[in-house]
Amino acid sequence: YGGGADSPAAAYVGDRYLATQPVARLSRDRSIVVPYEFFSIAELGNVQPGRTPVFADFRNRYPADAVSYCRTGSGFGKNVFNGQGPYAADGDCAPNAATGFSALSARPDFIGNDAPYSLADYDAFLLNLQAERGAVVQIPVLAQAVAIVYCDGNGLPPGLNFTTETVCRVFGGNIRDWSDPRLGLNLSPPRPITVVYPSAGSGAGFALSGFLQNNCNGRFDLPAAQFRQSADFVVAVGDALQRYAAASPQPGEAAAVATVRQTAGALSYAGIGEALNQGAMYARVNSFDPATLATPNIAPANVLVGKVLNNGTIGDAPGTLSNAQRNCMRLIAPTAPISSAYPIVGVSYLNAYYAGNADKAPALRNLLRQFLRPIQSNPVDPRVALPPGYAYLDGNALYRGMLNAAINSCIN
Repeated sequence: YGGGADSPAAAYVGDRYLATQPVARLSRDRSIVVPYEFFSIAELGNVQPGRTPVFADFRNRYPADAVSYCRTGSGFGKNVFNGQGPYAADGDCAPNAATGFSALSARPDFIGNDAPYSLADYDAFLLNLQAERGAVVQIPVLAQAVAIVYCDGNGLPPGLNFTTETVCRVFGGNIRDWSDPRLGLNLSPPRPITVVYPSAGSGAGFALSGFLQNNCNGRFDLPAAQFRQSADFVVAVGDALQRYAAASPQPGEAAAVATVRQTAGALSYAGIGEALNQGAMYARVNSFDPATLATPNIAPANVLVGKVLNNGTIGDAPGTLSNAQRNCMRLIAPTAPISSAYPIVGVSYLNAYYAGNADKAPALRNLLRQFLRPIQSNPVDPRVALPPGYAYLDGNALYRGMLNAAINSCIN
């Protein structure tokens, strides 16, 4: 039983939840019938046949095991995982007001997370659950393109192409109207840009803010410290928020995309899976389409061991931990070149507990390995194909070997 990040849901569970009313947060294998719930639940899979989600394929490979996953967002997922706040995994994964993951116990077996653990996140775990579960395990599993979505009404054409400069200027509050000649759209004013963003933070926001921090600070008439990588958009853009023509906070990534689709001149950001699922218009960046993402080749040096984020910097995992426990944190360096084409790409992680997994430990190891190509030299890749805009991360054998070793030693 798990839950958390929305953005990778199309790869993890498929899109059948979109066919439920109200739209289900909870997707689970058809073999899972407890706990019994009175609200909408989706089966793992896709509305259009032909592609098997990763968690459904896990059941195909290991018939004795199955997965339930609740889409709540990374922040909610980490709070549940850390035993923090009023919610627990055995709360309801209801469509409109989730209080947990609809699990059988208060602790989840894993969470999906596309804003990797920070110093504050790990401190919260240590305070609440270190004695019970030992340490946090973090394994990178997927890359996903983050799309710039917009409403193509109000004279805006479909298929916009942004450059790095125009992305920086729009989110920096330097370009505030679609008629600005630097966008090259030849529109008459006024056509104000409404920036829509998830107020609860999101993994897509974490990835976008990393791009903005690395490519925009000190450039294009922006201050040297304008952007800071953070899942919280307000923190990430700083005082640029005050320069927008209009801003619209929404409770989550799905709501932000839905709002953009209904608001002339609106713009936001989202994992490409959410954008495609809702049929939202999105822009190319530097002429690259976010729906075509090649498999990254992550150098082992860019897999940081025992590290967490700390206000835009990298630090050691905190607390009194053994080296074995601390080294279960695997973080893709924020500056790592993940894509040589489309430039705004985030990393999705799965988190599990170091200790206390009992008889579920073998199944959890297998679930994490589901994302890795076998180490053995084998021309046949048994993994399922991913939706457009997603990619597995294991482009080389050294990377696969070090993650396999971590999985074997860290799930106990």
